[in-house]
Amino acid sequence: MSRLAFVSSVAPGLLTSEANPDGALAELFQGMRDGLRKERMAFLRDFLKDFHGQGLSSGGSQPVLDWTQDMAMMASPRATMECVTAFGMTDFNAEVAQIRLPTLVVHGTADKIVPIGGHRAAHGADGAACDGRRL
Repeated sequence: MSRLAFVSSVAPGLLTSEANPDGALAELFQGMRDGLRKERMAFLRDFLKDFHGQGLSSGGSQPVLDWTQDMAMMASPRATMECVTAFGMTDFNAEVAQIRLPTLVVHGTADKIVPIGGHRAAHGADGAACDGRRL
């Protein structure tokens, strides 16, 4: 392998830590799990609107949102809860620190699920923003 790309990645991690002081608080992910427990279908509907960027010029269409929600509802409730834990609470700092390859980071500037502004990997990285345009 000679190159690496992170596309809309949660790595090196989302959670607030010593290595990521601007990260999300654990309460955010607990709130997501609580929302899944309380009303799974409503939570997924709202989450997926943000996931697909509905309301943005390049956001997902209603048929795509419906299809994605149907797929999400096929997952077991436990698997859905564990997914929140996996993407929200996993710390990849040790793994990312070992990367010695040229690495491209591609991340939407309007991402509501994993905002790039608070992402430690974005600080100090050279980049270009293409707000509201498809590449």
